[in-house]
Amino acid sequence: YVPYQFWEEADPKLASVLQNSLVSYRHEVLMDNLAGIPILQQHGGGDDNVPTYHSRRLKQLITESGWKSRFVELAGEGHWFDGIMTTEPLRDFYRNISKNDAVETALPNTFSIVVPNSGDMGSRGGILVDQLISPDQLGKITVIRSSNASKWTLRTSNIHRLHFSQTRRSSKLPEYVEIDDCFLDIRSFTKGLNDCWI
Repeated sequence: YVPYQFWEEADPKLASVLQNSLVSYRHEVLMDNLAGIPILQQHGGGDDNVPTYHSRRLKQLITESGWKSRFVELAGEGHWFDGIMTTEPLRDFYRNISKNDAVETALPNTFSIVVPNSGDMGSRGGILVDQLISPDQLGKITVIRSSNASKWTLRTSNIHRLHFSQTRRSSKLPEYVEIDDCFLDIRSFTKGLNDCWI
């Protein structure tokens, strides 16, 4: 947990490159991406590898962002232990997720996608960012879906290229998209396809 620049004097340009490369791990920057996603955090109370502080802090950040998560601290357990993937809280979580399509139904009509590095991020609501205008800055898309989800309005910042991709878990693709005041009927792009590149 000692930053590179504390090991020895670092060239400011090198330190900047290193800091930008680590932004994908800065949870406070990515909180917008969690809206609508069911979250269970599980941490061993006796973990001597990753302090429980990190999970407690993440729980606090999630709560401050207006979304819910469940945090379970397992007293006396370490970083890894027999049965870690089959604890009762995890089994309950898996059962609840598999019972209904909670991820699909939880996608809010208004949500944001924060992209620190397009290569590090997956899709959100079927939107995948392929390229940022300036890779050393965060990209952001704010999405407003109509009540029937047929029209999506996207406001972008530092986004050069994106595409829509319908997967089993993603929402149905919109029929109409407005991106930064440019209106598109994407039905003509997607006839018989699961992807639409913009």
